[in-house]
Amino acid sequence: MIRRALPLLLLAAAPARAADTPQDTPPRFDPSGFASIVSDYRFRGVSRTRGHAAVQAQARVDTLPGWYGAVWGSSVAGYAGADAEVDVYGGWTRTSGGWTPDAGVYAYLFPGGSGADFYEVYGALTRDLGPAGATVGVNYAPPQRAGHDNVYVYTSLGASVPGTPVSLKAGLGYEDGFGAGGKLDWSLGATVRRGKISLGASYVDSDRGRGHDGAGVVVSLTANF
Repeated sequence: MIRRALPLLLLAAAPARAADTPQDTPPRFDPSGFASIVSDYRFRGVSRTRGHAAVQAQARVDTLPGWYGAVWGSSVAGYAGADAEVDVYGGWTRTSGGWTPDAGVYAYLFPGGSGADFYEVYGALTRDLGPAGATVGVNYAPPQRAGHDNVYVYTSLGASVPGTPVSLKAGLGYEDGFGAGGKLDWSLGATVRRGKISLGASYVDSDRGRGHDGAGVVVSLTANF
C-alpha cells in the first residue's frame, strides 16, 4: 500500500532555507458514507444472510493525494457463528487521462465467529468510456487461518442513461481457492438515484447456486451522505 515513502521522507528531512521553502498544501479530506437495507446480502453470488434482508452501512474518508480508508458493516445470518460482518479497508486511487487505478488491503472480520476472519490485497483498473466505465480487478487472499490462498478475478461494466437518474451495471466474477473452487458468479442491475436516496434492483446468480444461494433479485434502498 505504501508507495514512494522513502523519497518523501528524504525530501522532508533535507535542509532548506525558510525563504525558498514552499508551504505544504494540507491534504483535503472528503468524508462520505451511506446506510442501506438490502433484501439479501450476496457476496460474490452467495448469500450471507440465507436469503433474508440485511442492514448495511459504510463510513469512508478520501484524501486529495488519493489515499482512502473505510469501514463497512452488514448483518449476516449465523455466518461462521457470527451475526455481523465488519470490513476495514484502505488503499490508493486516482483518475488520470480516463484511467483509474485502485489498490489496497481489505480485511473481513466476523465478530463472534469462529476462524472466519481473513484479508485480501486487491487491485483494479477502470477505464472511462464516456457515459460508461469498464473495470477489471483481482482480489488475492494469501494462506491464513481461514484457509489456503484464494483468488477472485472480476470485470464489470457500468453506464448512466443520459437524461435520466438511472444507471446500469453488469458484472462477472471467477473465484478459486478456500472461498470456492472454480466458482463463477454474475449480476445485472439498475439503480435510480434522486438526491441522496438510491433505489436499486439486481439479478444475481452463480454456477453453485442452490436454495437461498440460487438465482434471485436483490433490492436495495440506500441513503447517501
